[in-house]
Order: sequence, then C-alpha cells, then structure tokens
Amino acid sequence: MSRGFTLVALASVMVVVSILAIAAAPALSRVGDARREALAGEVERMLSLARSRALNAGSPAGVRFDIGAQSLEMLEHRQGAAPRSFMETYDIASRLSGVRLASFENEEGTTSIWFMPDATPHTRDDSGAFVAALTREAVVTIEGGREVRVEPNSGRILR
Repeated sequence: MSRGFTLVALASVMVVVSILAIAAAPALSRVGDARREALAGEVERMLSLARSRALNAGSPAGVRFDIGAQSLEMLEHRQGAAPRSFMETYDIASRLSGVRLASFENEEGTTSIWFMPDATPHTRDDSGAFVAALTREAVVTIEGGREVRVEPNSGRILR
C-alpha cells in the first residue's frame, strides 16, 4: 500500500488552483476599485456637507485633508474663534482598508478647502485666518487615479 499522491494528482490539483486564482483576480481588482470609489464618494460628501453648512449657518465651513494621518476633518469657523471640528474625524484606514489619499492640491498649498456663506471656495491657514479665494480648481486625488475637484467661484464639487 503506497502513501502519498501521484504526480498526475498533484498536477491536476495545481491546474484547478491556478484556474481558480485566475478567475478570482478580476474580482479582487473590483473590490479595490469599489473602495477607491467609496473614498471618492466620502470626500465628495464631506465637501458638499461643508458647503451646505456654510450656506445654512452663515459662517465658513471646510474640510481638512491630512495626507500623513490619512484622515478628513470637518471644520467650522466662527468670528473671533479658532476653527473647530463639528464631526468625528474620518479615519480612512479604519473605514476603508487598502485605500489612501494620494494628495490634496490647491493654489495656496494649505491643507484645507473652505466655503464662505455664499458657497464660494477659499483657503484658510490653520489658525482660521482667510488666505485667498480659489482662482483654480482644488483637487483631492485618491491613489489609483480617482479625483474630486472643487471649482473656483461656484464651489461646485465634481467627481
């Protein structure tokens, strides 16, 4: 009585495993794409919420993008006070593993985008002081190429 597997049996198993792996690869790729799309949607939602809050509250509101910590923070600014968070910080790694913010670009090099009570986008420094109105698009890029843009003047958010 022999113990073990024949070479034919092992080769057959290897062929079946290879076919399954090839079939699973596109599905795994779609999961990554879905997570990147989900992060783009969350960025768009938070920017829209900040814009709406500025319109409704009559005071500036914005979103801070921390690329190093991979987080998003919703901020509001009341006259004479430092900016404060008005929602729990969105920690990307704990909510969407395997997806990262690649960059946030605006013409002033600040880490946030703000909206005035009339919805026009602008930048502020970390103390909350007005820096400048946007004259070019602000762009949030997610690794893998997804982008969310904020148009100057109108504050329209595009994905």
